[in-house]
Amino acid sequence: MIDNIYHICEIRDDAHGADEVNNFLKMGWVFISACQVGTPDGMDIVYVVGATKEVYESYIENSQKETNSEFSRLISQKHPSL
Repeated sequence: MIDNIYHICEIRDDAHGADEVNNFLKMGWVFISACQVGTPDGMDIVYVVGATKEVYESYIENSQKETNSEFSRLISQKHPSL
């Protein structure tokens, strides 16, 4: 059941689309739909997942931590004394 959806995300089914959708589901997002988009010459599948406010805020917080961690790792590789 889809209740209290605060944020949605559309994911195209490219080379990593299914993996990305599965990662969102593991983080507590819910599957809302899948639909085909495009023209008769080229169709894609777009998955739509949604998150409650709590799940979305946790996702943003974790994303920022990962970004900061990756930045720190890159800086320390370029400047080992840091």
